[in-house]
Amino acid sequence: MRSLTVLALGGLLTALASACSSSMQTPPGSSGDSTGRSGSSSSSSGAGTASTSSSSSGSASGGGPGAGAGGSGASGASGGSGASAADAGSATGSSSSTSSSSSSGTGGATGSDAGRRLDAGGDGAVGTDAGAVARDGGADAGVVPASSITCNAVLGIDTTSEWYEGGFENQVNDAKWEIIFHHPGFVANWADPNDAVWSTAPTSACATNPTNPDRVIFNGFADATDTTYMSSDAWVAGLTKVIANLKAKYSNLRRVDLLTMTRAPGNMPCMTGNRQSVVETYVDDAISRVVAADPGFVTASPKFFAPSCDVFTMGGPHFTDAGKPIVAKIYGDYYSTEP
Repeated sequence: MRSLTVLALGGLLTALASACSSSMQTPPGSSGDSTGRSGSSSSSSGAGTASTSSSSSGSASGGGPGAGAGGSGASGASGGSGASAADAGSATGSSSSTSSSSSSGTGGATGSDAGRRLDAGGDGAVGTDAGAVARDGGADAGVVPASSITCNAVLGIDTTSEWYEGGFENQVNDAKWEIIFHHPGFVANWADPNDAVWSTAPTSACATNPTNPDRVIFNGFADATDTTYMSSDAWVAGLTKVIANLKAKYSNLRRVDLLTMTRAPGNMPCMTGNRQSVVETYVDDAISRVVAADPGFVTASPKFFAPSCDVFTMGGPHFTDAGKPIVAKIYGDYYSTEP
């Protein structure tokens, strides 16, 4: 009996010892939890990489190169659109990755566009700020760059000569610039191949090819009393004839720029009853049509705005003596640095 009791107690002690040993091991499920934490840690690491990359991309992009008027440059706008292409590789599954982010939410011009627009007012296409220059042309695809021109001939009326000789030629490379102006020198005159304007000698002639320029900047203006030039179709017809005459006269000609007259601030009349400091909508429309008909050869010049009505004599188009150098500088600032 005693032997049986001893055996029973020994078995009980063995069982208790086993139970105690088991209770001191890793708690049930901890191994799986550890694996889960490891997986969670790995996932967290991946998310952290994507988050850091996205944040970095957003903060860096706000000052992207080429940022210009009204928006961002080549990089995305402030706030970014997610991880960059390089970061996307480490942040697997990031659907917001982009290799060349564009402006996000600003609608601004790209760096290229910003370089093509100078102080443009309004919608950015037509400048309305006083003294501004709105560039709608001058750098069209295929147009010969200004830097390769040997002789730039400005053709126009006597008003054109007021800003040209008022200080403009002192800002540009005078050896490569000249002016041919005549009074009258309206579009109708230049459209006639037999008109006296075509026998007018250049003033301050180019050093190379003064009688055969490779670029003409035509400053078009119509007589305010000529009712036949009060529509887009009439201007298209007249400008088309002018360009044909230019091609026939100048064998070296490689580029024609169509330049409108100096506009009053906001392109609004400076004097009641006088709209000669205003460029009518149909004139701009006609120029666009003529350029479209001969792309790569004909281009639209920028639109130049006077800083105030004070530069005009009785509302325009002529300038006061004090206004001539002011307007000349507006043109000179542009043409001395054009691409």
